[in-house]
Amino acid sequence: MGQEKPPSKENLAAAQYEMEYTNDKIRLKRNSRLEAGGRGAAVYGAGQPDQGQTQPAERKTEPASSRSGWREIDVTEVFWYLLKHVWFIILATAVGVAGMTYYTINYIPDTYTASAKLYVYTNNPNQTNYQYTSSSDLYTATRLVQTYGVIIKTNKVMEAVANRLGGGIRPETLAAMIRFESVNETEIIGIKATTSDPKLSMDICNAVAEFAPAELTRITQAGNVDVVDYAKLPVAPDSKGVSQRAMTGGTAGFAIACVLLFLLMLRDRHIRGEGDLVNAFSQEIIASIPAPRNHKGKSITISKGKPGGSGKVKRTKGGRRSKAGVSRANRYILTSDSSPDDLENFKLFRISLQVILENRNVVMITSSIPSEGKSSVSANLAIVTAMDGRKVLVIDADMRKPMQHVLFQTPASEYGLTEVLTGRTSFDRAVHRNVHPNLDVLTVGAKPQKPIELLNSISMRNLLLRARNEYDFVIVDTPPINVVADALVLADQVDGVAFVVRKDVSTRDDIRMAMHIARRTKINILGFVLTNAKRTLRARRHKYYYSYKNYGVKYSE
Repeated sequence: MGQEKPPSKENLAAAQYEMEYTNDKIRLKRNSRLEAGGRGAAVYGAGQPDQGQTQPAERKTEPASSRSGWREIDVTEVFWYLLKHVWFIILATAVGVAGMTYYTINYIPDTYTASAKLYVYTNNPNQTNYQYTSSSDLYTATRLVQTYGVIIKTNKVMEAVANRLGGGIRPETLAAMIRFESVNETEIIGIKATTSDPKLSMDICNAVAEFAPAELTRITQAGNVDVVDYAKLPVAPDSKGVSQRAMTGGTAGFAIACVLLFLLMLRDRHIRGEGDLVNAFSQEIIASIPAPRNHKGKSITISKGKPGGSGKVKRTKGGRRSKAGVSRANRYILTSDSSPDDLENFKLFRISLQVILENRNVVMITSSIPSEGKSSVSANLAIVTAMDGRKVLVIDADMRKPMQHVLFQTPASEYGLTEVLTGRTSFDRAVHRNVHPNLDVLTVGAKPQKPIELLNSISMRNLLLRARNEYDFVIVDTPPINVVADALVLADQVDGVAFVVRKDVSTRDDIRMAMHIARRTKINILGFVLTNAKRTLRARRHKYYYSYKNYGVKYSE
């Protein structure tokens, strides 16, 4: 394979211009993350634009949902999101019930309702014999109740009632206290008055019963109106309807909680699954890696270790974060105790890369932000590839926060990638041979003061060229692309870049920024690797695995 030429000054100037241009765009959209003097600003602000450089090519069109602040979701996703937050819905419902119950008991005053009844005679001769009473007569009588109510609530009647009560209540207020109804769909009109004073309710009903008949007879010519029952003093207050009000409060709390969660879901910027990546970005998902589990289905996490430490395995209910803020699940390495699901997921990842890369063999693993699991993805991909009998090399090019020496628990050494690139030692002396069968690892060694200069050096190009020829597969672990520009200088030296995205941690804004930087610098993006993904059909696959295994044992016996 021929020797590759180092980048020219014009190409370096173009890359610096693209980084400066990217920085300007990021400042306009998210200036809170890249302030002057910050880590990202110091990196992306390097270099001056070349006046003779042409503008970079336009980026690929992204789905509209990736450019807007809203998400594209379906009904099933909404259902599972609400189910995931069912505790909040239950709490809101309980608060609504308790709040409305408390308000009803303590703040709604007691009311008393008195009632009187009037009978309206019609001019229909059949009315004297109920055997000949037609349904149309009853319907007409029932409909007339509304007319009678309007007549009774006229100012003439209400003023007479107000004068009888002493003139302390306005006619409009009296009309609001009175309501009418047909008693069992007959010609009997029920008059009801509701107030906070039981005697006042009785007096209003009796006064209306006294003045209403004359006015009804005069206007409707109905024949005659008689008082059937006068109102009596109510002894017990009306029911406040505590249960009905509590149900109303609970329904309101439930609805408010669901609407609030739905709005939060729409505005949620985190990646919650494969659907979010597919809807928001045009890149494909080449691998979906669930949280690691052992063969019994329990989550396996590794405690924060030190170079050469034990790295004891711990089992927890989920990938909780350590006190240092680093996800323990990001330090997981495939072993014989690993779940067959985990092995299978990385095997599918390996096959996808082989199909995409064809005969090429150097891939770079990066992410948009820290704690997305890129280092463990690099290590486990290398292990699975080595299991296939291929000779694999892992290069830890994350010189600012190296992790491969922790993951593989390599013995302490003063030599690594830094010493190889600076000429202090040779590749053969620095590389750790056979940390796993067919797997070599080149750790960072000493942390350099200027890592980006070393990664962009001729020595790094020569190293990758040698690795390309000596190994079947080369994996380069690089820092997050949104934090430092180290990965950008290596992009043209590898065959493709896989972006690691962690579910519930990565946001669409972070990924969009990384994609923008990648396209401006013309990085060959292979696709996304979703970590901490939802485990699907786990029970069925485990059942198949153990059934198949047991079947083999019985058959051999």
